Amino acid sequence: EAVTGVQTCALPIFLAACRSLANQTHEGIYAAQALKYKGACIRSVAKAIGDDVDSVSDSTVAKVLFLASDEVCWEP
Repeated sequence: EAVTGVQTCALPIFLAACRSLANQTHEGIYAAQALKYKGACIRSVAKAIGDDVDSVSDSTVAKVLFLASDEVCWEP
C-alpha cells in the first residue's frame, strides 16, 4: 500500500498533490491515489479523536478542515 510509512501530518499534502495531478493530467491513477490518501487521512482523524476525546490537537483540526475543503472544492 502506498500510504505505508507516510507521516500522518503529510497525508493532506499528498492528497492535494494527487488531486492537482489528477486535474492536470486527467489520469485515473492520480484520482485513485488521492482516494487512498483521503482514506488514510480520515482513519488518522478517527484514531486521533478516539485516542483522546477530551482534547484534539491542532493538526487533527487542520486535517478535518482540509478534508472538508477537499470535499467541497474537488470536482471529479
